[in-house]
Amino acid sequence: MNATPYPVNLDLRGRRALVVGGGSVAAHKVAGLLASGAQVTVVAPEAVDEIADDHRVRWHQRPYRRGEVASYRLAVTATGHEAVDQQVYWDAEAADVWLNSADDPAHCSFTLPAVSRRDDLQVAVSTNGRSPAVAAWLRRTIDGAIGPEHGTVLALATEVRAELRESTGTSESPAWADALDDDLLDLVRRAGGTSDPVLRQRLATLHCEAEVLRLNRLRTLSAQLAGREPGSEANIQKAMADDHGQHVMELAKDLVGSSGMLVGSGPPGRLDVSKVEGTTENRLVTGQFQDVSSVWHYGYVFSPALTLGGGTFAVQRNIIAERVLGLPREPDAQRGRSWSEARSSQSV
Repeated sequence: MNATPYPVNLDLRGRRALVVGGGSVAAHKVAGLLASGAQVTVVAPEAVDEIADDHRVRWHQRPYRRGEVASYRLAVTATGHEAVDQQVYWDAEAADVWLNSADDPAHCSFTLPAVSRRDDLQVAVSTNGRSPAVAAWLRRTIDGAIGPEHGTVLALATEVRAELRESTGTSESPAWADALDDDLLDLVRRAGGTSDPVLRQRLATLHCEAEVLRLNRLRTLSAQLAGREPGSEANIQKAMADDHGQHVMELAKDLVGSSGMLVGSGPPGRLDVSKVEGTTENRLVTGQFQDVSSVWHYGYVFSPALTLGGGTFAVQRNIIAERVLGLPREPDAQRGRSWSEARSSQSV
Protein backbone atom coordinates (compact mmCIF):
# COMPACT_ATOMS: atom_id res chain seq x y z
CA MET A 1 0.00 0.00 0.00
CA ASN A 2 1.34 3.43 -0.95
CA ALA A 3 1.97 5.78 1.96
CA THR A 4 0.25 9.16 1.90
CA PRO A 5 1.84 12.38 3.20
CA TYR A 6 0.94 13.41 6.75
CA PRO A 7 -0.59 16.93 6.76
CA VAL A 8 0.51 19.21 9.60
CA ASN A 9 0.65 22.86 10.64
CA LEU A 10 4.16 23.78 11.77
CA ASP A 11 4.79 26.34 14.48
CA LEU A 12 7.87 28.16 13.13
CA ARG A 13 7.80 31.13 15.48
CA GLY A 14 11.37 31.96 16.46
CA ARG A 15 12.80 28.93 14.65
CA ARG A 16 15.63 29.14 12.13
CA ALA A 17 14.79 28.53 8.49
CA LEU A 18 17.10 28.56 5.47
CA VAL A 19 16.24 29.55 1.91
CA VAL A 20 18.84 28.77 -0.73
CA GLY A 21 18.32 31.00 -3.75
CA GLY A 22 17.52 34.65 -4.30
CA GLY A 23 15.05 34.79 -7.20
CA SER A 24 11.31 35.46 -7.33
CA VAL A 25 10.42 31.89 -6.34
CA ALA A 26 12.72 32.11 -3.33
CA ALA A 27 11.22 35.49 -2.41
CA HIS A 28 7.75 33.90 -2.34
CA LYS A 29 9.03 31.18 -0.01
CA VAL A 30 10.70 33.79 2.20
CA ALA A 31 7.46 35.76 2.49
CA GLY A 32 5.57 32.67 3.66
CA LEU A 33 8.22 31.80 6.25
CA LEU A 34 8.31 35.36 7.59
CA ALA A 35 4.51 35.36 7.91
CA SER A 36 4.86 32.21 10.04
CA GLY A 37 7.26 33.96 12.41
CA ALA A 38 10.41 32.09 11.34
CA GLN A 39 13.91 33.56 11.57
CA VAL A 40 14.85 33.46 7.89
CA THR A 41 18.35 33.25 6.44
CA VAL A 42 18.90 33.48 2.69
CA VAL A 43 22.02 32.17 0.97
CA ALA A 44 22.47 33.40 -2.59
CA PRO A 45 25.09 35.38 -4.60
CA GLU A 46 22.32 37.70 -5.80
CA ALA A 47 18.82 38.45 -4.56
CA VAL A 48 15.75 40.30 -5.75
CA ASP A 49 14.77 43.50 -3.97
CA GLU A 50 12.04 41.75 -1.96
CA ILE A 51 14.81 39.80 -0.20
CA ALA A 52 17.69 42.29 -0.28
CA ASP A 53 15.65 45.19 1.13
CA ASP A 54 13.84 43.26 3.86
CA HIS A 55 15.50 43.98 7.21
CA ARG A 56 13.93 40.84 8.71
CA VAL A 57 15.98 38.61 6.40
CA ARG A 58 19.57 37.67 7.11
CA TRP A 59 21.14 37.50 3.64
CA HIS A 60 24.51 35.80 3.07
CA GLN A 61 25.61 37.10 -0.32
CA ARG A 62 27.51 34.01 -1.45
CA PRO A 63 26.94 30.49 -2.86
CA TYR A 64 25.65 27.66 -0.69
CA ARG A 65 28.30 25.86 1.37
CA ARG A 66 28.13 22.13 1.67
CA GLY A 67 26.60 20.95 4.94
CA GLU A 68 25.40 24.34 6.23
CA VAL A 69 21.73 23.31 6.06
CA ALA A 70 22.35 21.23 9.20
CA SER A 71 22.17 24.42 11.32
CA TYR A 72 18.49 24.97 10.57
CA ARG A 73 15.17 23.40 11.55
CA LEU A 74 13.67 23.68 8.07
CA ALA A 75 14.99 24.60 4.64
CA VAL A 76 13.85 25.52 1.13
CA THR A 77 15.99 25.41 -1.98
CA ALA A 78 14.98 27.37 -5.06
CA THR A 79 18.15 28.13 -7.02
CA GLY A 80 17.08 26.67 -10.35
CA HIS A 81 20.46 24.91 -10.56
CA GLU A 82 20.06 21.14 -10.35
CA ALA A 83 23.51 20.48 -8.89
CA VAL A 84 23.06 23.00 -6.07
CA ASP A 85 19.51 21.90 -5.24
CA GLN A 86 20.58 18.23 -5.14
CA GLN A 87 23.50 19.05 -2.82
CA VAL A 88 21.15 20.86 -0.44
CA TYR A 89 18.82 17.84 -0.54
CA TRP A 90 21.59 15.36 0.27
CA ASP A 91 22.82 17.54 3.13
CA ALA A 92 19.32 17.95 4.51
CA GLU A 93 18.70 14.19 4.42
CA ALA A 94 21.98 13.53 6.21
CA ALA A 95 21.13 16.09 8.93
CA ASP A 96 17.42 15.15 9.30
CA VAL A 97 16.33 18.65 8.24
CA TRP A 98 12.97 19.03 6.53
CA LEU A 99 13.47 20.34 2.98
CA ASN A 100 11.26 21.67 0.21
CA SER A 101 12.85 21.79 -3.23
CA ALA A 102 10.94 24.13 -5.53
CA ASP A 103 9.38 22.37 -8.53
CA ASP A 104 11.20 19.16 -7.67
CA PRO A 105 8.94 16.87 -5.60
CA ALA A 106 11.36 13.95 -5.89
CA HIS A 107 13.82 15.88 -3.73
CA CYS A 108 11.35 17.13 -1.13
CA SER A 109 10.83 15.80 2.36
CA PHE A 110 7.79 18.08 2.58
CA THR A 111 5.62 19.88 0.03
CA LEU A 112 3.69 23.12 0.41
CA PRO A 113 -0.07 23.16 -0.17
CA ALA A 114 -2.07 25.98 -1.69
CA VAL A 115 -3.75 27.76 1.21
CA SER A 116 -6.93 29.80 1.44
CA ARG A 117 -6.77 32.08 4.48
CA ARG A 118 -9.27 34.22 6.31
CA ASP A 119 -7.84 35.36 9.64
CA ASP A 120 -7.35 32.22 11.77
CA LEU A 121 -9.21 30.05 9.28
CA GLN A 122 -6.91 28.18 6.89
CA VAL A 123 -7.97 25.66 4.26
CA ALA A 124 -5.09 23.85 2.55
CA VAL A 125 -5.20 22.04 -0.80
CA SER A 126 -2.45 19.63 -1.76
CA THR A 127 -1.81 17.44 -4.79
CA ASN A 128 1.19 15.77 -3.11
CA GLY A 129 3.44 17.87 -5.31
CA ARG A 130 1.99 16.51 -8.56
CA SER A 131 0.46 19.77 -9.80
CA PRO A 132 0.82 23.08 -7.93
CA ALA A 133 -1.34 24.68 -10.65
CA VAL A 134 -4.28 22.38 -9.88
CA ALA A 135 -3.86 23.03 -6.15
CA ALA A 136 -3.88 26.80 -6.80
CA TRP A 137 -7.01 26.49 -8.96
CA LEU A 138 -8.85 24.57 -6.25
CA ARG A 139 -7.69 27.09 -3.67
CA ARG A 140 -9.23 29.92 -5.73
CA THR A 141 -12.48 27.95 -5.87
CA ILE A 142 -12.45 27.58 -2.09
CA ASP A 143 -11.69 31.30 -1.71
CA GLY A 144 -15.00 32.05 -3.37
CA ALA A 145 -16.88 29.75 -1.00
CA ILE A 146 -15.43 31.11 2.25
CA GLY A 147 -16.90 34.35 3.53
CA PRO A 148 -16.87 36.49 6.69
CA GLU A 149 -19.61 34.28 8.14
CA HIS A 150 -17.15 31.38 8.42
CA GLY A 151 -14.88 33.56 10.53
CA THR A 152 -17.85 34.44 12.74
CA VAL A 153 -18.68 30.77 13.22
CA LEU A 154 -15.03 30.05 14.06
CA ALA A 155 -15.01 32.81 16.68
CA LEU A 156 -18.21 31.48 18.28
CA ALA A 157 -16.89 27.90 18.27
CA THR A 158 -13.64 29.06 19.87
CA GLU A 159 -15.50 30.65 22.77
CA VAL A 160 -17.72 27.62 23.29
CA ARG A 161 -14.72 25.30 23.15
CA ALA A 162 -12.96 27.30 25.88
CA GLU A 163 -16.08 27.23 28.05
CA LEU A 164 -16.43 23.46 27.56
CA ARG A 165 -12.83 22.87 28.55
CA GLU A 166 -13.24 25.04 31.64
CA SER A 167 -16.46 23.39 32.78
CA THR A 168 -15.90 19.76 31.76
CA GLY A 169 -12.14 19.44 31.40
CA THR A 170 -12.35 18.63 27.68
CA SER A 171 -13.57 20.38 24.55
CA GLU A 172 -14.46 17.13 22.78
CA SER A 173 -18.19 16.61 22.43
CA PRO A 174 -20.39 14.64 20.01
CA ALA A 175 -22.68 17.69 19.94
CA TRP A 176 -20.25 19.57 17.70
CA ALA A 177 -21.50 17.65 14.65
CA ASP A 178 -25.07 18.77 15.32
CA ALA A 179 -24.20 22.36 16.24
CA LEU A 180 -21.92 23.12 13.30
CA ASP A 181 -24.07 22.75 10.23
CA ASP A 182 -25.36 24.74 7.28
CA ASP A 183 -28.28 26.05 9.34
CA LEU A 184 -25.87 27.84 11.68
CA LEU A 185 -24.01 29.30 8.70
CA ASP A 186 -27.26 30.51 7.13
CA LEU A 187 -28.26 32.05 10.44
CA VAL A 188 -25.03 34.05 10.58
CA ARG A 189 -25.46 35.10 6.94
CA ARG A 190 -29.01 36.33 7.53
CA ALA A 191 -27.84 38.31 10.51
CA GLY A 192 -25.26 40.09 8.38
CA GLY A 193 -22.28 38.50 10.11
CA THR A 194 -19.64 40.80 11.54
CA SER A 195 -20.36 43.41 8.86
CA ASP A 196 -23.57 44.48 10.64
CA PRO A 197 -22.53 47.28 13.05
CA VAL A 198 -25.61 46.84 15.23
CA LEU A 199 -24.97 43.11 15.60
CA ARG A 200 -21.30 43.78 16.33
CA GLN A 201 -22.28 46.18 19.10
CA ARG A 202 -24.75 43.73 20.63
CA LEU A 203 -22.26 40.87 20.46
CA ALA A 204 -19.59 43.08 22.01
CA THR A 205 -21.96 43.97 24.84
CA LEU A 206 -22.74 40.30 25.48
CA HIS A 207 -19.05 39.47 25.45
CA CYS A 208 -18.32 42.23 28.00
CA GLU A 209 -21.16 41.02 30.22
CA ALA A 210 -19.88 37.44 30.04
CA GLU A 211 -16.34 38.53 30.88
CA VAL A 212 -17.51 40.52 33.91
CA LEU A 213 -19.51 37.52 35.08
CA ARG A 214 -16.50 35.23 34.65
CA LEU A 215 -14.21 37.51 36.66
CA ASN A 216 -16.82 38.04 39.36
CA ARG A 217 -17.33 34.27 39.58
CA LEU A 218 -13.62 33.92 40.26
CA ARG A 219 -13.93 36.41 43.12
CA THR A 220 -16.80 34.39 44.57
CA LEU A 221 -14.78 31.21 44.28
CA SER A 222 -11.78 32.86 45.95
CA ALA A 223 -13.95 33.82 48.92
CA GLN A 224 -15.24 30.26 49.27
CA LEU A 225 -11.72 28.80 49.04
CA ALA A 226 -10.64 31.20 51.78
CA GLY A 227 -13.43 29.91 54.02
CA ARG A 228 -15.59 33.05 53.73
CA GLU A 229 -19.20 33.32 52.75
CA PRO A 230 -19.60 35.08 49.40
CA GLY A 231 -20.73 38.63 50.05
CA SER A 232 -21.62 41.31 47.56
CA GLU A 233 -20.04 39.30 44.75
CA ALA A 234 -22.86 36.78 44.96
CA ASN A 235 -25.52 39.50 44.76
CA ILE A 236 -23.80 41.07 41.76
CA GLN A 237 -23.54 37.67 40.09
CA LYS A 238 -27.25 36.98 40.52
CA ALA A 239 -28.27 40.40 39.31
CA MET A 240 -26.09 40.36 36.22
CA ALA A 241 -26.42 36.69 35.27
CA ASP A 242 -30.21 36.83 35.03
CA ASP A 243 -30.13 39.91 32.83
CA HIS A 244 -27.33 38.45 30.71
CA GLY A 245 -29.29 35.27 30.05
CA GLN A 246 -32.26 37.29 28.88
CA HIS A 247 -30.06 39.41 26.60
CA VAL A 248 -28.61 36.27 25.00
CA MET A 249 -32.02 34.77 24.34
CA GLU A 250 -33.32 38.08 22.99
CA LEU A 251 -30.46 38.29 20.49
CA ALA A 252 -31.00 34.67 19.46
CA LYS A 253 -34.65 35.40 18.70
CA ASP A 254 -33.71 38.48 16.68
CA LEU A 255 -31.12 36.54 14.71
CA VAL A 256 -33.55 33.85 13.64
CA GLY A 257 -35.89 36.53 12.29
CA SER A 258 -39.67 36.22 12.00
CA SER A 259 -39.46 32.48 12.68
CA GLY A 260 -38.38 33.29 16.20
CA MET A 261 -41.79 34.74 16.95
CA LEU A 262 -43.48 31.35 16.68
CA VAL A 263 -44.48 30.16 20.10
CA GLY A 264 -43.28 26.85 21.48
CA SER A 265 -43.80 25.83 25.08
CA GLY A 266 -40.72 23.64 25.39
CA PRO A 267 -37.34 22.92 23.85
CA PRO A 268 -36.94 20.25 21.12
CA GLY A 269 -36.88 16.73 22.51
CA ARG A 270 -39.54 17.32 25.16
CA LEU A 271 -42.42 15.50 23.50
CA ASP A 272 -44.28 15.45 26.81
CA VAL A 273 -44.98 19.18 26.66
CA SER A 274 -48.12 18.51 24.67
CA LYS A 275 -50.19 15.42 24.05
CA VAL A 276 -52.40 17.21 21.53
CA GLU A 277 -51.50 16.39 17.94
CA GLY A 278 -51.18 19.50 15.81
CA THR A 279 -50.39 22.02 18.53
CA THR A 280 -47.57 24.47 17.92
CA GLU A 281 -45.17 22.90 20.39
CA ASN A 282 -45.83 19.42 19.02
CA ARG A 283 -45.15 20.54 15.46
CA LEU A 284 -41.92 22.18 16.58
CA VAL A 285 -40.48 19.14 18.32
CA THR A 286 -41.46 16.79 15.50
CA GLY A 287 -39.56 18.91 13.00
CA GLN A 288 -42.43 20.26 10.91
CA PHE A 289 -40.82 23.71 11.01
CA GLN A 290 -37.25 22.93 10.01
CA ASP A 291 -35.88 26.44 10.59
CA VAL A 292 -37.43 26.96 14.01
CA SER A 293 -36.22 25.91 17.42
CA SER A 294 -38.55 26.62 20.30
CA VAL A 295 -35.50 26.77 22.58
CA TRP A 296 -35.06 30.45 21.77
CA HIS A 297 -38.65 31.37 22.47
CA TYR A 298 -38.74 29.15 25.54
CA GLY A 299 -35.56 30.70 26.90
CA TYR A 300 -36.62 34.25 26.15
CA VAL A 301 -40.06 33.95 27.68
CA PHE A 302 -39.16 31.89 30.74
CA SER A 303 -35.68 33.19 31.59
CA PRO A 304 -37.15 36.05 33.69
CA ALA A 305 -38.70 33.39 35.90
CA LEU A 306 -35.19 32.37 36.95
CA THR A 307 -34.85 35.63 38.83
CA LEU A 308 -37.55 34.56 41.26
CA GLY A 309 -35.29 31.83 42.63
CA GLY A 310 -32.45 34.16 43.56
CA GLY A 311 -34.26 37.46 43.86
CA THR A 312 -35.23 39.84 41.08
CA PHE A 313 -32.74 42.30 39.67
CA ALA A 314 -34.50 45.10 41.55
CA VAL A 315 -34.14 43.22 44.86
CA GLN A 316 -30.50 42.43 44.23
CA ARG A 317 -29.86 46.03 43.23
CA ASN A 318 -31.34 47.25 46.53
CA ILE A 319 -29.16 44.79 48.47
CA ILE A 320 -26.05 45.98 46.66
CA ALA A 321 -26.98 49.62 47.24
CA GLU A 322 -27.42 49.09 50.98
CA ARG A 323 -24.67 46.59 51.78
CA VAL A 324 -21.99 47.53 49.26
CA LEU A 325 -22.51 51.21 48.54
CA GLY A 326 -23.88 52.06 51.98
CA LEU A 327 -26.83 54.01 50.59
CA PRO A 328 -29.76 54.69 52.94
CA ARG A 329 -32.88 52.62 52.64
CA GLU A 330 -35.84 54.35 51.00
CA PRO A 331 -38.68 55.19 53.44
CA ASP A 332 -41.34 52.50 53.36
CA ALA A 333 -44.50 53.05 55.36
CA GLN A 334 -45.57 49.47 54.82
CA ARG A 335 -42.35 47.90 56.14
CA GLY A 336 -43.01 45.40 58.92
CA ARG A 337 -46.73 45.18 58.20
CA SER A 338 -48.51 42.08 56.96
CA TRP A 339 -49.94 41.94 53.47
CA SER A 340 -53.53 42.12 54.72
CA GLU A 341 -52.73 45.19 56.84
CA ALA A 342 -50.93 46.91 53.97
CA ARG A 343 -53.80 46.18 51.58
CA SER A 344 -56.34 47.47 54.10
CA SER A 345 -54.48 50.76 54.52
CA GLN A 346 -54.24 51.23 50.77
CA SER A 347 -57.96 50.72 50.28
CA VAL A 348 -58.83 53.39 52.84
